[in-house]
Amino acid sequence: MESGLSIIATIYIVVMSLSFVSFLISPYIAWRKGFAPYYWLFAAGPIGLIVIWCFKSTRQTTTPEQLERLQSLANTCGAVLTGATFLSP
Repeated sequence: MESGLSIIATIYIVVMSLSFVSFLISPYIAWRKGFAPYYWLFAAGPIGLIVIWCFKSTRQTTTPEQLERLQSLANTCGAVLTGATFLSP
């Protein structure tokens, strides 16, 4: 019985550690891609990390309109994910 509890505790610690690390990595990736990192600070942990990886960098845009559209979309997604993190139980 004790080994079962220790396995569950270990899995819990690993999952929580990965979630915490993803909360730190998401804003950094957003900043490197040219987005506002404060929108991505609490962006749903691993989900936010996956979403920010899917956006292309602002350096890859060719027109100012594309840049503005990409930044607006990415920052809105980050804000929605952050809001969902705070609203979830």
